[in-house]
Amino acid sequence: MKNFTSVLRSHSGAVQARIPSLRSVTKQKSTPPFCKVCRWLMVLLVLTISMPVLAEVTLTSKNCKYEIKGTEGSRYLKIYLIYTNGEVRVPDNMAVPTGGKNVLLPVKEVVAASDYYGNYKVTKYIFEPNIEKVEIPRNYNRYVKSVIFEGDNTQVAIDFLGSSTLEEVRLPANITQFERPSTFRGCDMLKRVILPEKLKEIPAYFFKECPNLTTLVIPNTVTKIGREAFSGSGISQITLSENLTTIEAMAFKESGLTQITLPESLTTIEASAFYKTKLETITIPKNVTKIPTDCFYQCENLIRAMFPNTLTTIDARAFR
Repeated sequence: MKNFTSVLRSHSGAVQARIPSLRSVTKQKSTPPFCKVCRWLMVLLVLTISMPVLAEVTLTSKNCKYEIKGTEGSRYLKIYLIYTNGEVRVPDNMAVPTGGKNVLLPVKEVVAASDYYGNYKVTKYIFEPNIEKVEIPRNYNRYVKSVIFEGDNTQVAIDFLGSSTLEEVRLPANITQFERPSTFRGCDMLKRVILPEKLKEIPAYFFKECPNLTTLVIPNTVTKIGREAFSGSGISQITLSENLTTIEAMAFKESGLTQITLPESLTTIEASAFYKTKLETITIPKNVTKIPTDCFYQCENLIRAMFPNTLTTIDARAFR
C-alpha cells in the first residue's frame, strides 16, 4: 500500500483516507463495467426499500373528506372523495402522515367513491393543474353547477347525463376524445362550455337537449360532429372548426340554430343534419357533392341557399 498515504482518523472517530495522486494510480486496474451497474442497482434497491409505506389515511378539510391511498411505493397519491359539500378545490399535492412525519406527495388520481350519494352536495369542483386523472360518475354530480380543470393534461371520466344543475364546464386543453358520448346530454341549465383545444370530434348526443347552451366555439382540431350532437339544443350561433369534414345525421336537428358558416373543408353532410332549424341562409361549400334527404326539412325561415357548381345531387326531400 505504498501508493497511498496513511489512514487518518478524525476527531469524531470516523475513518478517512486521502485520495491517491494521479501518478500513483496509473497502474491501478479500472472497475469492470458490470460492477458499476451492480452498484447502481443496489442504490436503487436501497432507495426503494427505504421509501416509507403509506397506510390508508382519512383527512378532513373545510368541506371535503378524503380517503388517501399510497400507490407505487407511496411516490404519489390516489384520492377517494367520500364526502363533499359546497365548493371543493382538489389539490395536486398533499402533506400526509407517513412513518411518523408529514410527507408532501403529488396527487395523480381523484375518484368519487362514497357508499352513500347523499354525502355529495358539492356545487363546484376545481381540480388543480398536475392531477392526471379524474373519475366522477353521474350519481355524484346531482348538485354540481361548475367544473373547472386548471391543467391541460388531465384525463377525464365524468358523466353529467341529465344534470339539472350544471351551468359551466372548462375542460382540459389536451383531451382528444371522450369515453362517454352522452356526457352532457340533457343538461337543462348548461350555458358555458370551453372545449379542449385538441379535441378530434364532437361525440354523438354530446350536447343533445341542452336548451340553455346557445353559443359555442369548436376547436380547429375537430374534424367530425357526431350524430345528434346538438339535436334539441338551444344552440343559435356556433363557430365551426376550419378542418371539419363531416356533419353526421341529425347533428343540429330541431336546435335553435339561426346562422352557421360551413367551412371549405367540409365534404359530407348526412341526412336531417339541419332538420327543422331556424336557419335563414346557407352556403354549401365546394367539396360537398350531395344534399341528402331531409337535410333542411321544415326550415321555415330559410330564404336563401347557395350551391357550388360541383354539387351533383339534391335529394327530392332535402328541402321539403
